[in-house]
Amino acid sequence: MLIIAKPGFRQRVARRGYSMFSLAKEAGLAKESVTRLARGRPVRAATARKLCQVLKVEFDEMFEFVEDANGKAPPQFPGGC
Repeated sequence: MLIIAKPGFRQRVARRGYSMFSLAKEAGLAKESVTRLARGRPVRAATARKLCQVLKVEFDEMFEFVEDANGKAPPQFPGGC
């Protein structure tokens, strides 16, 4: 399974006072990782987790799982992000 942002990701981030650049910086990620996510591209579980922590949200508020070609099981987030 792949992790992608839910529709409206960019707007949800903006409502929390972040730009894509400031969110990436705060999370210690490359700006490209965050903009890829905002464009509907998948990210690693570690990236999603860092963003959840910075945004202070639960995983399912911002992200969702979609099937990939391998049919792999989704990573587990004990206690949320």
